[in-house]
Amino acid sequence: MRKGWKKAVSTMLCAAMILSMSSFMVSAEELNKTPVDGEVVETPETPETPETPETPEGPETPETPETPETPETPETPETPEAPESPETPETPETPESPETPETPETPETPETPETPENSLPLTPLTPAAPAAENGVVPMDEDNVIDTEKELRKALEGSDQEIVVSGSISLTSPLTISREVTIKSENNATLTSSVTSEENFITVTANNVTLQDITITSGTNNKYAVHFYEVTGGNLSGVTIFHGSSKWAPVLVNGADVTIKSCTMTTSSYALIELAQGSSVSKVPSVNITGVKESTTPLLYADGKQLTVEELDGKITVDNQEPILQVNGDSIIVSNLPN
Repeated sequence: MRKGWKKAVSTMLCAAMILSMSSFMVSAEELNKTPVDGEVVETPETPETPETPETPEGPETPETPETPETPETPETPETPEAPESPETPETPETPESPETPETPETPETPETPETPENSLPLTPLTPAAPAAENGVVPMDEDNVIDTEKELRKALEGSDQEIVVSGSISLTSPLTISREVTIKSENNATLTSSVTSEENFITVTANNVTLQDITITSGTNNKYAVHFYEVTGGNLSGVTIFHGSSKWAPVLVNGADVTIKSCTMTTSSYALIELAQGSSVSKVPSVNITGVKESTTPLLYADGKQLTVEELDGKITVDNQEPILQVNGDSIIVSNLPN
């Protein structure tokens, strides 16, 4: 059936061609108009006519359908492929240049803060302290403690030995509350500028030694050195200039103290006083060697606080027990044995 139909169509086409070439021209023009009208979308249905190319006679006519190839110009809409240029926004990949912020690696230059090598002189200050045997306190260029501030700072530390030098004036009483040895370098002097009626130096810790230091107390100060309820107290090679006439240079109050090779100058009643204060439970004891005698009695004890019996065996002078003299309420050792 299809073949018969196709022959009929071809016969009709031939007839049309024979009738008038002009009519063919008209039809061609109309064909050209259809794509202009935009009906080209419908004409693609006519491409079924290209099946007519089976008619070998009219292959030329299919060439005219080639004009619909002009619709291929709509392929120009392929230019919208240019929108692929928006791929250029891939250029925002240039923000990869922000990778250049990797240059902040240059902040490694802050390593230049190593230039604070200028500060390096500061760090040696800390090791400098150990060089002075007492490495806890700020010291001067000589690594020596020669100011009140440095001395008090050293006592707040934990070093077992503190070396002082020069003349150090103390504006307030000094309390030694931990085990330590304070010794002199270059004839160090601790001088009181305290005007109040207080003890100049008070020792409240066991095993405290003052060695080779000169101590000068004020006229209004009480005792120059006061050992309070401690053991192992030690004065060695100490020189004391005591400014008061009301109290003795040294007070041993319920404490155990050794005094060796010391010199004491005072206008008071004795060089060393033994006491048992109202809140003290221990009887004092003292071992004295090499202390120069003077017109001032060596030892004094308050007979209201202590008795001769209590002090028996508690006092040694140059490896001997002295004879205690009782005068009223006073117990005095004014003359050494032999």
